[in-house]
Amino acid sequence: MKLKSFAIGDFILLAASLIWGTAFLFQSVAMDDMGPYTFVTVRGLLATVVLVLILVIRARFMPRKRLVTLGTVKGYRLAILGGLIGLFAFGFTTDPKKVPSPLIGHEAPNFQLVNLWNGESVELSALRGKPVVLNFWASWCVECQQEAHILEAFHKRYGETVPPQVHVLGVAIQDKSEQAQAFARQFNKTYFLGLDNTNGDIALEYGIYGVPETFFIDPQGKIRFKQIGGVSAELMQEQVDEMLGQG
Repeated sequence: MKLKSFAIGDFILLAASLIWGTAFLFQSVAMDDMGPYTFVTVRGLLATVVLVLILVIRARFMPRKRLVTLGTVKGYRLAILGGLIGLFAFGFTTDPKKVPSPLIGHEAPNFQLVNLWNGESVELSALRGKPVVLNFWASWCVECQQEAHILEAFHKRYGETVPPQVHVLGVAIQDKSEQAQAFARQFNKTYFLGLDNTNGDIALEYGIYGVPETFFIDPQGKIRFKQIGGVSAELMQEQVDEMLGQG
């Protein structure tokens, strides 16, 4: 009996690893094709399928002498069914883009970013006094390509003044230096671009689950807004005007 219990426990751990490993794979290579709404729904469906399999296997190997009464079993099944319905409802009705970030209103996590081209570094805390637009991107990201010209135009308008009115930073995640540089050349990027380390420490600090994501940080170093998905010129203007006291 103990052997069976250990086997079931190992299976549950393996199933959990499968769910999140598959989710990470889709997040890395397929977010641009399916979008965050579909991504979360598919992950929920996958988790539900695995959960049902676990319950079936658990019931199959559970000794009959430990089974409870028929009425209790029916109640147990109804509870599971209700939970699954709730999971489906949440997955289909919740748009991840509309879920507020817990970082809003709090101090932006500090980090040091090394420039893609010359090895120079910048520390986020050193940029206080001016608003910062912090964009997380990747060379393989289709939506990042679509917003590239918007970010560059914004930088030329606000970041190339003397002194700069707004700092624009781009952090490439789950990427390689060569591909990131090729992306920057293709879209004529001139603002500060760097690459997150292989552990993804900066992305983890900011709770990034996909790209692009953009944070608007006020002159005091607090996060005022987070955009999941591509930015628009109107959105950037609105957020920066507000941080500059012009909105």
